Amino acid sequence: GETVVYNGKVVADGYTWLRYIGSSGADRYVAIVTDSNSGTIVPSSGAYTFTTATNIRTAPSLSAPIVGQYNAGETVIYNSKVVADGYTWLKYLGTSGEPRYVAIVD
Repeated sequence: GETVVYNGKVVADGYTWLRYIGSSGADRYVAIVTDSNSGTIVPSSGAYTFTTATNIRTAPSLSAPIVGQYNAGETVIYNSKVVADGYTWLKYLGTSGEPRYVAIVD
């Protein structure tokens, strides 16, 4: 839910980067990703609230085993994103300590 006031955009390494001036006065960059399915801008980490039931998987793939599910209205705190298998996947550590992945499917 944070906002950045940016002064430019740069496309590099498969991402669109917003350029802004940091508190030190130096240029800083933050990557934005637009989910190809929903058009939603998804930050590189943070919280995401699901709008529909979504499977939790052991890898960022539709063929990976399903180990749980988030329901509409539930929120996950994630630490990174992966684009694979036609989806943007949110990655986080499950209670087992193992990485878990959920696809954004609005």
